[in-house]
Amino acid sequence: MRRRLSAQKMISARRLIIFFLSVVLLFLSASCKKEAVSEERISGMYRNADGFSAVLSVELDHGDHTTAYKLEFTYASDNGYVIRITEPVSLAGLETKISGSALEITYEGVVFAPERLDGVTATPVKLLPATVESWKRGLADTIFYEKEDGKRLAILDIFAAVEGDEIMLRTWFDDETLLPVRSEAFYDGKRVMKCEFLNAEFSKSE
Repeated sequence: MRRRLSAQKMISARRLIIFFLSVVLLFLSASCKKEAVSEERISGMYRNADGFSAVLSVELDHGDHTTAYKLEFTYASDNGYVIRITEPVSLAGLETKISGSALEITYEGVVFAPERLDGVTATPVKLLPATVESWKRGLADTIFYEKEDGKRLAILDIFAAVEGDEIMLRTWFDDETLLPVRSEAFYDGKRVMKCEFLNAEFSKSE
């Protein structure tokens, strides 16, 4: 009788374990699918966008000090990227154009050449276009979510090669509008750039 009860308990325990594992696998499957959908929506939106623009507050880390800029950042699918400095006042109006798959830089008037980032060979001017290019490409290494001010944010970590440096680009997107909220760039585990996106908007091709 005791053996029969023990056998029944073992069967019940096995059923409970199988049920638990099934629930866990279902949850993981749903989570992975949700992450894939967010990444596909973001990359698809920026690949198909005619243009994108934002006002950015940018901070660059040079190792022993940081520098801050405010700039107007625009992207047009047929004309590449334009970065226009608005602050500091001493640099206001300087404009840089970046285009092509190699992100070729063209300057209008005085050259905007910020100091090198801490340990990074790539010029900081290319990091912003490289960030948007990473959104278009997708292929996030990590995707996770946060709640902030009542909004659900999707955070994508994407690795990109910029002038030979492997940079990890992390961006927080509003999961509803797909617009960027902020982004950070890391080199060798250290954050070398952070920026806040203000008045971000884009146009989608018909």
